[in-house]
Parts: sequence; structure tokens; C-alpha cells
Amino acid sequence: MAGTYPISEFTLLSKLDKISASGRIPLILAQGTSAGSFTSGALVTNISNELGTGKALCGAGSIGHLMIDIFKQVNTQTRLDAIIVSDNGSGVAATGSIAFAASSPVVGTLYVTVGSYTKNRYAIATTASSTATTIGADLVTAITADSNSPVTAINTAGSVALTAKNKGTEGNRITIKAESLPSGVTQTTTVFSSGATDPVLTGILSKIDASRYDIIAPVCFLSTVKTHLEAKFNTRNTILDGVGIIAKTDTYANHQTALAPGTLSSKVIVYICNKLVNDADYKGGAMPELDYTIPAYIAALRTLRLKDNASTSSFMMSDNNRGGIFTAGLPYSNMKLNNFANIATGKGFSLDEIEGLGDLGGSTLSMDESGTVAVTNKLWMTSYKEATPTADGQTYQTLNKSDCATIAREYFMKNMKSYYAQAGLTNGDLPNNTLARYATQKSIRAYIVGLYIDLCLFPYNILQYSASLLSEFQTNLVVNINTANGAVSGSMSFRLMGQLDSFIFDLTSQL
Repeated sequence: MAGTYPISEFTLLSKLDKISASGRIPLILAQGTSAGSFTSGALVTNISNELGTGKALCGAGSIGHLMIDIFKQVNTQTRLDAIIVSDNGSGVAATGSIAFAASSPVVGTLYVTVGSYTKNRYAIATTASSTATTIGADLVTAITADSNSPVTAINTAGSVALTAKNKGTEGNRITIKAESLPSGVTQTTTVFSSGATDPVLTGILSKIDASRYDIIAPVCFLSTVKTHLEAKFNTRNTILDGVGIIAKTDTYANHQTALAPGTLSSKVIVYICNKLVNDADYKGGAMPELDYTIPAYIAALRTLRLKDNASTSSFMMSDNNRGGIFTAGLPYSNMKLNNFANIATGKGFSLDEIEGLGDLGGSTLSMDESGTVAVTNKLWMTSYKEATPTADGQTYQTLNKSDCATIAREYFMKNMKSYYAQAGLTNGDLPNNTLARYATQKSIRAYIVGLYIDLCLFPYNILQYSASLLSEFQTNLVVNINTANGAVSGSMSFRLMGQLDSFIFDLTSQL
């Protein structure tokens, strides 16, 4: 194909359903406060993109407010629904504290994060006359003025008592982090704890029984979400069922326990692990963000990936460990979390821990080589594991039909577009010219088969593999070339969970 970059078009032709964002609607299940306008347990559809919608609906700083806001900051192109529930009347709010001491302080600025590093990080100026009481008062003023704060604060002689705005166990994992204390200022942090008694969700999800939803929820609702989605799994034999996406901050050992075979082995749950930090000046997630906003952000990106013509280029990254044709190879892997904080060196999971949690079906957050927060390539896997993994088991683990088909489509499209840029198209043998790339029908077929095998084998395991399935793919692969206008078109079909899916593709030279 002559030209600079080929114009490419890949259309997914499912034999059962068109794969699109409408197949599974993202739904936020979360708590609100009495300041919100919601009716507890009611389904709210097509949440507006207007600024302040989440705050008005759920109450400022509530779990629901912050989840809706982070989703909408990433994705205003697709539908978002929500079910917001009130706190349990018997619930107890988590509490923590940060206590300051000051002795001949110098002029400077200290920083305190309570919740999200990117949204709830407060700069407190100090002078020679600052006292523990004035520092504490300034922090309370900053928190109170922050409508995105997940906590309330009260200062008593420099000891700032922090209380989660929502009652229940989610508040027990709110991050507190103190940085850059000027000389003469010290602090003592007490981790959030004592949050108890989450809302009762009996019957709450029955109103969405007839719909396909991906449910984004705090980890306290994991059991309800899992039960609801597993009961609906593959009831239409289309593998278009929803998944539940949650995140939790905990130690590596506790994550291992949670993901142990027989404990959380589910085809419908994506479990995102954030590593717990327990330092004197830093208590919370290695990624210092709220557990419940992390899955909301990632779900917003995923929904964009399933929407036709959605722009996600600002979230894409190359994999520095692979060659050029693997650039943007797996669209759910190494997605930049642009609105979140970096994980400090030495605070996140080690490579061995990432591998260990991935082997158990867990997803992890880590840093790439350039220091940009990235989702590891273990991310878009459910927690489903079998005692003896099979091809189907691996495919189910990597979510299900719509995700696998979408990943395959983008993998073929981006790699073919990159590989055949500035290539010449010929009907005959490939010219012996090392300074240029040429393509024939035979070489294009061979390249596509190679991409198919990549997706079947480790570490991807996106498509099922066997000798007979490979032969079927090769038989169904159609490649047509037109050297007059530098165009390649065709189609490919493959088995995904026993069902046949097809692509048609068209690469035309850009002259």
C-alpha cells in the first residue's frame, strides 16, 4: 500500500449481537447523604453531564457523588445510570485523625491529603507564629470548603478529628497523607477505623433484572453485586452479561486471601487491588485515591472502548517492552489514569506480587517505566479461576464475549495499520529491497494469522486456541487486494467461547 498511513476500517459482525456500549450499560451503585435529592434504591437513568449533577443527586462528598463525578470527567459520551442508597440507620461512620505539634516553626507549606491526592490535597502555610491550633484550624477550613471532601473535620488544639460523610465500612480505607512538614512542625496520624454496618440491599437490584448492566460499586456491596450478576450469567446464551468492578486497599497477603480459589472465583467480578501503606505519615492506598473512585474511572474508560468512534488516544500508551507492532496492542492494558496520582517508588506492589495476584485473577495498579500511572496487563480479567485451566476458562477470566471481541478488533486494526504504513502492494513475489516493505495477499494472510495466534497464547489468552480452531480461522480468512488503488479488504472469523464472531476490514491507501 502506497501512502503515509493507511485509512483503516474494521467492523465487528457478531453472529448474535452487535458489540457496542449499549449492550451493557454502566451503573453506579453507591451511598448518598441526606443532602442529596435521590430516592433511596430508585433507578436513575441517563445521568446528565451537567457540572454538579452528582453533587446535587447524592450530596456533596458522598460516595455516589464522587463516583459519578470521576466517571463523567472521563466519559461524557455514553449513558450512565445509578442506584443511590441511604446509609444504614444503624451505621457507624469511620473516624481518623491527624494531630499537629509546633515548636519554633519556620516559614513554609505543609500538605495533607485526606481522601484523593488529586482532589483532596490541602496546602497549609506556616509562619514563625504558627501553633498546632492554628495549623489544625487551617486544615479544617480547607476541608470544610472542599465540596469533594469525603469527610468532615473538627479541630481541638491542633488535633483534627476526621469523620467519613457516609456511614459504613468504606470509610475505613480513606487515605491520610502528610508531606513536606516545615522544620518545627510534626504530626501524628491515626488511621481511619470503626466504620461499620453497611446499607442493606435486599431487593435493590431486582429492578434491573431485565437489563444488562456493568455494576461499579464500593467493595462493601461486592456480595450483592456478585450474587445478582452470577444469577444472570449467560441466560440469553450471548455472553453479553455484565460484570461488577470493585477496588480495595489492603495488604498483599489479604488480597491473596480474598482471591484464593474457592473464595472469590467469579466470572462476573473484576477485583482491583491497591496496596496498603501504613507509614507514620502515610496511611492508605499506594495509589492515594478513594477505593470507590478507582473502578468508576476504569469503567468509564472501558465503556469508551466499547463505543463506536470514541476518542481514547489520551489514555493509550505504548508497551515499552515490546516492538513497534505491539503499540497499543491490548486496549485495556496500560491505560493511563490521567486524573489519579502516581504511586510513589517502593509503595506499590512488586513485580512478583503483581504476577501473583494476576495468577489468582486479581487486577493491580502499578507504574510504567516513564513514571505514568498505568493499569497492568492483568487488569481486565475477572476473578474466575479453575483448578485446571482450560481455553474456555482463560477466555472467561479475561472478561467475556464483548470485551474479548472488542480487544481482538482493536488488536488487528492497530497492528495492521501500523505494520502496513508506507508499504507497497504487489500481486507477484515480494521484491528483494531491504529499504522498503512490500505486501502480497499471501504475506498479509500470514501476518493476520500471526496476530490471531498472539491473541490466543500467553500472556494474552483472549481467544481460544487449538489446532482445529487455527485451521478454521485460516479457512475463513479472506484477503482481497487491489494494486490499482492500493486497497486491501476482507474478513476473518473465529470461535469465541464456542460462538462464531466475524470482522470485515478495509485498508485503503492515503495518497
